[in-house]
Amino acid sequence: MNTGEPWPGLDEALPRVLRMQAKLHLWVARDAGRRFDDLYNLVCDPAFLVVAWDRVRKNKGARTAGVDGVSPQSIVAGGDVAGFLAETRVQLKASDPEGQSGEIQEPGYSLRDGPPGASFREAGTGAHFRGGF
Repeated sequence: MNTGEPWPGLDEALPRVLRMQAKLHLWVARDAGRRFDDLYNLVCDPAFLVVAWDRVRKNKGARTAGVDGVSPQSIVAGGDVAGFLAETRVQLKASDPEGQSGEIQEPGYSLRDGPPGASFREAGTGAHFRGGF
């Protein structure tokens, strides 16, 4: 896990997430029966977490506490958003439902390259992706 790497800002994370979503959509559009394995690494990807955090933070319910008793507004007020996201990433990785993701691979994918080997494997089994996030 590359814990020393800085978290991307929203201006860097959003284009990366949108490119990957477009790539996934393209693959499914070309082959509606296509199955993907190891999408869990995308959930744990720092760029995806930053974009998800931005959406949650801007949500109407941002002042309301979640099941953990913490509201997004209180995390912002506490000033440790990066720490919160890093801990969330660790917890997500520890709760990998398939237990197959192994070490988190930092994204290095591009729209030309196809799936990045260890961090996003196409397989005959696993999660079925059919559309946007």
